[in-house]
Amino acid sequence: MLEVEKLSVKELLNKWRFAAKQIGQTAIDIDWFFCRKFDYSCLSDLYFNEDKFLDKRFVCELEFDLKRLIEGCPLEYVLGECFFDGEWIQVHSSTLIPRQETEELLRHIPWGHIPYDGRYLDLGCGSGCLALSMKKIMSNAIVCASDICSLALDVAHRNAKLLLRDIIFREGSWFSPWEGELFDLIVSNPPYLGEEEWINIDRSVKDFEPKKALVSGATGLEHLTIILQQAQSYLVKRGHLVLEIGYLQCKEVERIARRFGWFSVKSQRDSFGKDRFLILSCD
Repeated sequence: MLEVEKLSVKELLNKWRFAAKQIGQTAIDIDWFFCRKFDYSCLSDLYFNEDKFLDKRFVCELEFDLKRLIEGCPLEYVLGECFFDGEWIQVHSSTLIPRQETEELLRHIPWGHIPYDGRYLDLGCGSGCLALSMKKIMSNAIVCASDICSLALDVAHRNAKLLLRDIIFREGSWFSPWEGELFDLIVSNPPYLGEEEWINIDRSVKDFEPKKALVSGATGLEHLTIILQQAQSYLVKRGHLVLEIGYLQCKEVERIARRFGWFSVKSQRDSFGKDRFLILSCD
């Protein structure tokens, strides 16, 4: 029997780092790809094991995915997972890749004014990242989540099962699955891009991420308007709504909120200094 050709991790790393450099990509995504494929939790584990040898069959499997990465597919979609709020969660082409700003939304929830065993709702949950984190932060809460996309809900279900989080999922558009129910907290990162923004967006987003999860309509305010118009009917007295918005939309969204009679409307900036979040409460 012929001996199967083998390569070291270091040799394969260097090959694909060079390929990335040739097209102007950074090598760090290559390193993280290998790190996760070997189920390491940090890059130092990968570098410590660079002399490990790989058989040819495994190399072929790795290089199939590495070609996708070099061709521009986001690392998170190639891996099928991303790191969010301290843990790895699954993602899919039917879900957005959660951004740093969405993780920051959790820090702006007024937890001190929300019952620890209350009812929380994540609208348009996608991968379920916000619902999963809310359940982690407040384990006694009843956490609910919904999305119009059944494929996204499948991903959210799997994440809840993998992380052992008890979350109630329903399929439907915005508040339609929750008729007659009340919540202490509603959070949402809805589509808020306009069609013109979509035309000019980076190809790494435009070519791979779901347009319906990013684009609201002509202005980018369409879904935010629906949420602001309807949310008070689903909140308890003094309940809170926390939204992620486009950083240029703050004044207009505040105006819409006041038109619909919100008792308190406060904006918060993200770590880049941009107006990114609205915290609202009803009378």
